[in-house]
Amino acid sequence: MKKIGDFVEALLRDLGLEGAYREYRVLKEAQALLPPSVRPVRFRQGVLFLEAVGAAQRFSLTFQTETLRQALNTQLGAPWVQRIYILSSRRREP
Repeated sequence: MKKIGDFVEALLRDLGLEGAYREYRVLKEAQALLPPSVRPVRFRQGVLFLEAVGAAQRFSLTFQTETLRQALNTQLGAPWVQRIYILSSRRREP
């Protein structure tokens, strides 16, 4: 017996919305794993872009990207995230 999630994924694929669905899932799961000072901003072609407030936060994240990537792919149940890039935030540090 198939799960409802399998049906939904097949429907989205048939409608050409699979990319949007993947982006939504990756951003949602990433947000749950990240601290408030870091936010996922987009996911395109296997690359997750994160926005971090402050140089210290960005520097710290550079050493955690592989662990985060593996955790995300585990949560997603598929190897969707291939790379993570860290961007400077336009928000101010608290």
